[in-house]
Amino acid sequence: MDGVKFNFLPKFEISNQIKDIVQQISGKRFVSDGVRISFCELVPLSNLVSEYIELKIVNQGINVDVLVSKLEVERLVGSQLDLLSYDYIGYLISRTLGLNGVSLGNMGSDVGKSDLFYIRCVFYVGGFNFEGALKINEFSIDSDYLLASQNTLSGSTSLSVELAPFYTELTPKEIQDLNSGELVMVYEK
Repeated sequence: MDGVKFNFLPKFEISNQIKDIVQQISGKRFVSDGVRISFCELVPLSNLVSEYIELKIVNQGINVDVLVSKLEVERLVGSQLDLLSYDYIGYLISRTLGLNGVSLGNMGSDVGKSDLFYIRCVFYVGGFNFEGALKINEFSIDSDYLLASQNTLSGSTSLSVELAPFYTELTPKEIQDLNSGELVMVYEK
């Protein structure tokens, strides 16, 4: 049996501060008056490829900045943003989502360029849902509003893990066919 070598390389490296934030929200969702957030994954800046608009969400238990794609904001306000002034876009967002503490933040090409990592989320605000990227460096969520997320895996999903810390001459079939009376010698390579 030929040995196959694997080299595991990290997808990206994060600071202890980001690790602490990710651990705080992992497996949880935020629920407050009119605002629900499902946390999806940590994404690096390089994965955010489209034009973004910054929205601010300030509600009971939360104060965060969120990057939302221009197309999502256009869908939310029902109009093409290129034709509108900054103030009017702010008015449309306030009219649509303002009762739940959502307001317009910054717009322009430099939005979000200062942060290295974001948390991709799905937001449910006042009857609307949209995807966005939560800014980590200005992250303020009260842990009292974090609830455990329900398992979304199917009941028939199986998990199998294989770990081979030693070399074996036996095939997987031979290992499966072993009974409790047989003796297998294990030694270092």
